[in-house]
Amino acid sequence: MPDGDPRKDRLLLNDSRIGDLALSLEDIARLPDPSGQLLSEKGWKTVCSSGR
Repeated sequence: MPDGDPRKDRLLLNDSRIGDLALSLEDIARLPDPSGQLLSEKGWKTVCSSGR
């Protein structure tokens, strides 16, 4: 893959991108823990393809 290929650029990790990843992980870590919270009371419709 040539150096100028945008697909290759997306795979490169430099100091700036690693710093941005670290900041994003810190943002996620600050989010409230959703464990045990009911997010919706809508039921899920189950479709069984076995014909039973």
